[in-house]
Order: sequence, then structure tokens, then C-alpha cells
Amino acid sequence: MATIQYVTYRFNRPPLISRDDYETLKEILTERPDYNIKPPSSFVETFKGELILLGIGAVGLLIASLDLAEWLNLVGGIPSFIAFFLLFSFVP
Repeated sequence: MATIQYVTYRFNRPPLISRDDYETLKEILTERPDYNIKPPSSFVETFKGELILLGIGAVGLLIASLDLAEWLNLVGGIPSFIAFFLLFSFVP
């Protein structure tokens, strides 16, 4: 006898908002019906901290590649090493 495999899904009910939040949203939507409750975010806004650290790492890599002094290699190498591992945070 053949069997049919299927997946069942359950709806996870979101938490209720507070009364104050409800009243505030109600007033905003009454005044401006085209108001977007959750505006879209850009890539730069989402990963701003990571991009700054990546830039610091790139500058550190440049300093370390110049090979001026040993202590400059250390100062430039540490941020570039951290930035290398930070690149993996962009990959889900």
C-alpha cells in the first residue's frame, strides 16, 4: 500500500501590541492612510557596522602590505584578520 508524505504547518500567532501603541498607530493611519508601518531598510543601513569594520580592515591590509615596520604590520594585520572573518557574516 502506498503512503503519502505531507507537511503540516502551524500558524504562530504574533504577540499583541499594547493599547498605547494601538492608539498611536490608529491616529497615524487616520491622518495619513498611506503611512508605511515598517519602512524598507537598505543594505547599507542593515550592515553599517560591518561595512565600517570591513573598511578599517582594508586600510589595515594596505598598511600591512607596505611592510614599513614590524609594529605597523601588527597594527595593520590585526584589523585585516578580523575583517577577513567578518566577510563570512554577509553569507547566510
